[in-house]
Amino acid sequence: MPNLHTVIHRFYPYDRLPLIGPALPRLQFPALRVLHWCGLAYTQATTLLSLLQPGPRDLQALSIRCEYTSDAAAASALLAAVRATCAPQTLTSLALHSINASSASLAAPVTPALAASALAASLCPFTRMQECQITGLPVALDDQLLGDLSASWPALRRLELVAGPLRGLDDHARGPAVLAALCPRLEHLEVEIGAWWPEGGPAPTRSATGHRAQTVVVYCAHLEALQDDPHEGRCTAWVRGVFPHAQVMLVDRREPH
Repeated sequence: MPNLHTVIHRFYPYDRLPLIGPALPRLQFPALRVLHWCGLAYTQATTLLSLLQPGPRDLQALSIRCEYTSDAAAASALLAAVRATCAPQTLTSLALHSINASSASLAAPVTPALAASALAASLCPFTRMQECQITGLPVALDDQLLGDLSASWPALRRLELVAGPLRGLDDHARGPAVLAALCPRLEHLEVEIGAWWPEGGPAPTRSATGHRAQTVVVYCAHLEALQDDPHEGRCTAWVRGVFPHAQVMLVDRREPH
């Protein structure tokens, strides 16, 4: 299929009947630009990407949705496969979703997390990134990650970073302010936090005019702590201090994403 441009796969195979495996031949598809794949686990997605190698492909959009939450090792292997498979000068849209992780209980046991620096090292080379959605990966999010991604992705328009259970951004996060300053095209941001809202709030990093409307969704690990004023109002004001034109939504971390 030398002219195949887009592959969309929505079938979820049973564990006993895997859709792909190392015994399959390598996939040619020289014109492939868009790949959307759904499956049970990231290990299957890693195998699929390995069949597209050797050499990076000129993929423009890659989306992977898996049924089960992965551990740090599986997530690391998948990120390495993404880095090896996708050409850094062409990829503009990336989505990695772990579906069941989005509804995991806050009481779920916390497994070892992948360091945010490892995520940054895998993703920052894709300097033309415009949309990135990462949901449910066992990653320890931090301010430095937002700073690294902001510096590497000046054309970013949409960013969603919602990790596995209890892995929100550290208290008193400064990363969103860096994101606002370095990514002027940003229209939609979804981040997960613990329970921060600096007492004084940061100075606004954008002018009050001249910027398009934005949506900022904040997933809170302890939303009940923000339900009563002045807490909720203070958190919302903090976000608007960074994104003056934002529509701010506070969402309970326990709700499905």
